Amino acid sequence: MNQTPSEKLAAWVEEKLQTQSPGFRFPSDSELAASFSLSPRTVERTLKKYKDSGQLLRIRGRGTFIPGGEELSPRSPQPSRSSSQSIVDVMRDAICSGNLMKGEPLPQVKYMSRKFKAGAATVSEAYRQLERMGYVVKIGKTFWVGSFDTIVRPRPHMEVFVFKYKSLDFGDIFTTDMLAPALRKMERELINAGFILRFESTDNLADILQTFHRQRRMPHGLVFHRIGEQAFAELYPVVKQFFQSMKNVRDVKTPVLVDWDLGGIFDKIPRRVQVFSRGHISTSTSRAVGRYLVGNKYRSIAFFVDQTKPLWNIPAMSGLLKTWVEVRNLNRSMRLKYVILGETRVKTAGDFGRWFLEWHGSHLQRQLSKYGDIPVTDFTQNISLAKSIEQALLDHRDADLWIFSNAAHAVRACEWCDERSLKIPRDISIISLEHDHLCYHLGISYCDVDWEKIGYVMAHTITGALPVLKTTKGFIRTEARVVERLTTK
Repeated sequence: MNQTPSEKLAAWVEEKLQTQSPGFRFPSDSELAASFSLSPRTVERTLKKYKDSGQLLRIRGRGTFIPGGEELSPRSPQPSRSSSQSIVDVMRDAICSGNLMKGEPLPQVKYMSRKFKAGAATVSEAYRQLERMGYVVKIGKTFWVGSFDTIVRPRPHMEVFVFKYKSLDFGDIFTTDMLAPALRKMERELINAGFILRFESTDNLADILQTFHRQRRMPHGLVFHRIGEQAFAELYPVVKQFFQSMKNVRDVKTPVLVDWDLGGIFDKIPRRVQVFSRGHISTSTSRAVGRYLVGNKYRSIAFFVDQTKPLWNIPAMSGLLKTWVEVRNLNRSMRLKYVILGETRVKTAGDFGRWFLEWHGSHLQRQLSKYGDIPVTDFTQNISLAKSIEQALLDHRDADLWIFSNAAHAVRACEWCDERSLKIPRDISIISLEHDHLCYHLGISYCDVDWEKIGYVMAHTITGALPVLKTTKGFIRTEARVVERLTTK
């Protein structure tokens, strides 16, 4: 079916949202109108839906951008001197993304005047507009993120149920679980907002909802911990039926937060459901690494993948494919090698490549097709197997940069270099994908997501205190960055 010009524009915007980095600037509305044979008004109307969903940041006098984690940095697009609405847009996006959290003060007017080259009256009017919109409250001379009711800590009394699939063992949820730091932050934020968490097995879901049905009242939130595709297909019809039976009860609109496990996708995210995807963590991290590699012009990189780490094991490596494809598109001369550590079900790298394509072949082919002329074998031939970290380091001694999914391996790499009188980062740079205490004393650079921010945003999918920014697929958006310490140039 032939697409209309407006549909072609929407498809082009979707592609840019998936492939470009935060801060990417789109052509002007008039340029897009000329390129897609549309009127500027139609372009504005098409882009508005992406702005309203938080996927685009439109700053009057500056342009249209992909929002990210650096909206308040000196390098961010600067609004017009006379436009308080531009400052409102930037600050609102910072609040909705968690860069400014509830209970934190807005920057001083004098600071913002210098930063945005705006008059004090313009900044003050922007802050008053944020207050009228309900994002901030003025107490004394200071504007604070949130409302007065949410800043003053109430007594916890609103029930939020946290369900674990067919289990009452919550021993790992705040300790060893991959999301433990975020879940601890989520709990603290909900308690501070007057919510109390109750932990239950999904085996009891129907009975709990039936009790609420008899009492003609609604729970204040349902959280499903580490739910996969099959479990969601089993559980959500129970929740949906409850909502339908309670459609005349208007006291609470119960939000549903799904902690989506690795693997599987949503065809369409149901209404009321907010999804945090664990797989999106690896995608965000991979994109941050890709931007860092290209920006710092590394020539040869070895990526050491530890299969014992759940975030970077083989079924979860689809995000790395995106890194590889984007890096290859931006710099064909850069060499990116994947070294698989630990036991695998196959014995040779060739067999491993074929097995890997069974997992990710269709995804890889979609990524490669964006650029047209990159054969699949270009990726698979860059995979190798290693039984020990020492042998892997020796095999890739000539790389400019080593990236480790396991912090312990990054520490061992530092020791290995010291034993051979290799200087870090002069001779080789090192990055860990774990911000682990093992790395602190060595000053190892790392790439990680902001777990506190993730927990904060997850909590406010329940409170409804702010509209949460989403990815193009509708997942709660996460951001990652490379933090340079002593082991990178």
